Amino acid sequence: MKKFILLLIVLSVLVFSLSAGDTHDVSLSFGQYSGPSFAKESLNLRYGVNIGLTKRSEVMVWGASELTPNIFNHNKIGAGLSFALLGNRSTGSKVQGPSCNMLITAGLIAGRENDENEFRVTSCYLSVTPFTLGTPIMGRRERMFEVGAEYNWYKNKFSLFISVINFDYYIHGSWKDYYK
Repeated sequence: MKKFILLLIVLSVLVFSLSAGDTHDVSLSFGQYSGPSFAKESLNLRYGVNIGLTKRSEVMVWGASELTPNIFNHNKIGAGLSFALLGNRSTGSKVQGPSCNMLITAGLIAGRENDENEFRVTSCYLSVTPFTLGTPIMGRRERMFEVGAEYNWYKNKFSLFISVINFDYYIHGSWKDYYK
């Protein structure tokens, strides 16, 4: 089953990339994350990389770590495929396009939430980010109020997570690349 899911993800990335054009922008992101494996009183950091596939889709690889009370005591790694619902997230050119959007994301999460306490893929998730402000050509984007549901198949448990704000800073595909 896990090989089938991995094959499905790889094939979908390849199919989406066929119509990509110049939308392969890359951004570094960081922000806040609260999930079921973190203590309620902890402060958590979410960090990662986003890579544009098409005008409407992108792949994200992210990590989440506990900062307080014990730094890096709990960690998660996730990978997801995001799709822009309200329009193109990138025009693939030096034209900015719409700067407000909404994202829906599906992906997998690896962590230690299993019986053996080993770091492995344990969950799948689906999330909605109702408001994003910014575009790749602007060089930055804010993703606000992401809410998602996670299913851990090792514990047979559903849980909710929230990320109040995440900042994306584009290192490739921004206005700097077009106006050299």
